[in-house]
Amino acid sequence: MLEFEHHLDADTSAEDRRFFTLARVAYLDLVKEIMLLEDALRDHTHLIRADVYQLPAFTDDDIGQAPEAIPITPYTGQSAFELALSHLHSFKLDQEHSGRIIKRLPGIVAIEHREPLSLLMRIAAVNRKKQELHDLILAHCPSRDARFMLLVNIIPNVVKLKAFRDLLFANRPLYSVGFSWKHRQSILRLSKSKLMAMLDKSLAYYQSRFPLSPKTEQIQKERDLISQYPATSHFVQARDLRVAPAMNLRYLPDTDNFLPGRAPVDMIAHSPLLVINQSPRVHPLKPYDIQHAGTASNRYGELVLPRLCVYFDPRASNTS
Repeated sequence: MLEFEHHLDADTSAEDRRFFTLARVAYLDLVKEIMLLEDALRDHTHLIRADVYQLPAFTDDDIGQAPEAIPITPYTGQSAFELALSHLHSFKLDQEHSGRIIKRLPGIVAIEHREPLSLLMRIAAVNRKKQELHDLILAHCPSRDARFMLLVNIIPNVVKLKAFRDLLFANRPLYSVGFSWKHRQSILRLSKSKLMAMLDKSLAYYQSRFPLSPKTEQIQKERDLISQYPATSHFVQARDLRVAPAMNLRYLPDTDNFLPGRAPVDMIAHSPLLVINQSPRVHPLKPYDIQHAGTASNRYGELVLPRLCVYFDPRASNTS
């Protein structure tokens, strides 16, 4: 369990101190629920199968670089089960590796349990606690920068995204689980005024801190270019995200959900999928090779700012 650090300054507001207390309670509640789930997964459980695929650790040097290959290390059986359990509460940042590329552990853990509904409710309770903590933090700190600094003081060395991500579980009977690699994009739609504001902010930053940097001149040229577009112009920023392991779920026909809620078909495999009292077919994850993989496609207009992956959007501009 991670301990909270008391790094709040003497002049910290009463509101922030109250938030500190609430966040501490919410976080410890989440850790408690995860520990209870781990105990439940170990007790009265027979392992049907476990397959997980360990990916190489990334560093800050890998950020922004499209990998040509990603090797995997497969684990099966009890060793895979133990890796999956450790992944449940692996929130603490490994100082040797980058926290900006979130650790993923694709795989599947199928177990036989005598009280499946109780176990499913336990999983749902963990996900509910994750959402409560996330909602609490967002409500108190709408500003991303302020939120980051406050959380550094409250829960240091915690990878927040890993703490907030739902546990993955099958809430319908499965026929098969297939693993693959997926290219994704981050899409941001921008009006001319929002894009200009983004460039102005970047320009002010570099002018004040690095006035002689070549990037200052580059951003100024980008600003001059966008300023020539009509005020009603719209743009799309479509950035390729790092290739990610994914899984495709095929369900048995004419079956009901175990728990209320949507039963996803395709999802990013950031964590092992928990499957209870089932033995679906598994199509394993293979090492990634860029030569045999597709890439995310751009369905937009002219590329106007290559550095920012910004495209002119003629359709949105015409409707303004």
